[in-house]
Amino acid sequence: MIDMKNILLTGAAGSVGVPTLLKLIDRNYNVRVFEKLHLQRKYIGGN
Repeated sequence: MIDMKNILLTGAAGSVGVPTLLKLIDRNYNVRVFEKLHLQRKYIGGN
C-alpha cells in the first residue's frame, strides 16, 4: 500500500514539483512516526 502511494506520488512529482512534494511527504511521514512513537510510549508506560 505504501509502495503504491510512493509510485503514484513519484508519478505526480513531475507536474507538482519535486521539492514541494518531498516537503509534503516528509511532513506527513514525520507526523506519523511521531504519533507511532507517542502511542508506543503510552502502551509501554501504561498511562
